Amino acid sequence: MKRYIYRIIKRKLGWYLKTNRFTKRIIQKRIQARNAREWDSLVEFIETAEKVVLKGCKLNIGIVKDEDDLSFGLITYWPKFERFVKNNDIKYSFLNIHSENWIQEAKNYDLIVWRPFSDPASMYEQITKISFVEDHLKIKCHPSSRELWTYEDKVRVYYLLSSHNLPIIPTFISFDEKECLAKLDSFYYPLVSKANVGSSSISVKKLNTRSAAKRFIQKAFSTGVNSGFPYFKQKGYVYFQKYIDDAPYDLRIIIIGEKIFGYYRMKPRNDFRASGADLVSEGGQLPLDVVKMAFKVKEVMPSTMLAVDFLKSEKEQTHRIIETSINTDITSPSELERDGISGYYTLNGERLEFHEGKYWLQEFIMEELINSMDQNTSIIKTDPCTG
Repeated sequence: MKRYIYRIIKRKLGWYLKTNRFTKRIIQKRIQARNAREWDSLVEFIETAEKVVLKGCKLNIGIVKDEDDLSFGLITYWPKFERFVKNNDIKYSFLNIHSENWIQEAKNYDLIVWRPFSDPASMYEQITKISFVEDHLKIKCHPSSRELWTYEDKVRVYYLLSSHNLPIIPTFISFDEKECLAKLDSFYYPLVSKANVGSSSISVKKLNTRSAAKRFIQKAFSTGVNSGFPYFKQKGYVYFQKYIDDAPYDLRIIIIGEKIFGYYRMKPRNDFRASGADLVSEGGQLPLDVVKMAFKVKEVMPSTMLAVDFLKSEKEQTHRIIETSINTDITSPSELERDGISGYYTLNGERLEFHEGKYWLQEFIMEELINSMDQNTSIIKTDPCTG
């Protein structure tokens, strides 16, 4: 619990410092100096991964830098995107998607890649501009508007997965206050409450009693509930998930094409939230049934990269889906390790085959995107951007 409270305080302080015009200026200068100082060592670390090489590519690619002068480091995607295009002699340049003339600039490309941020303001810009690029400029984007429909939206993910009878944790979602209040006596407590947005467990709360749930409902349908973002509240709905009290970890499975990665995230002492706690354990021999379930999820959520988080109840001895994401923080070219050796799996019938090697997932994303396109005409072979 102390770790979670520390993360909340750190996040709130970070938002204040980054949005105050005086402290923001100071932070920008310090981070710009740090980035310049550490650039060589960062590039050196990026180069520890093996290269992902294509046979040939005639595309012109626009790369959006996922930074705002307030963040830069190992989780930044664009240096890995750039490494890939350089290693494959692919024409590229950086696209300032945030500028006034972004539409004219976007017309120069066959493919635009953009690592999405998960805060509500950034998500508005992302879905607005990517939808425009796909629908009106007819240019392929990563992520696609279809992928963004479920990105950082737990409500939409639940609707989609439950409608396909996939084993997501039982959840009550309602936009009707009277229905929510009427259900109070039928809930099993504690409940886990979440906002539709937010990563790293930032909006996750445990409601231990009926009275706590009632207060939460009344606030959600009046002034709104803190979502973890100072300018954005959870309002007009509730998302209550069954509390699994005997799960020591959650398991993240990441799929790119046929390649499988994964790791365990351990639950901190005296807290039920594993996401964001940074207590990661190697994936080792991933459970075959869970990997197969992740592929079933990907069938109903077509994505270039998809991470599926599972939670296992020791009593029920079964894994259930917590949530999904098309974007994760990638700090290492070792997103799966077995006995300390980096690599990835592929599924061959009823067997997981291990392939040794260190790779940046961003480069496998680029490989998948380019292989999905007809490079002679720059038209998408399959149309994942519609739907």
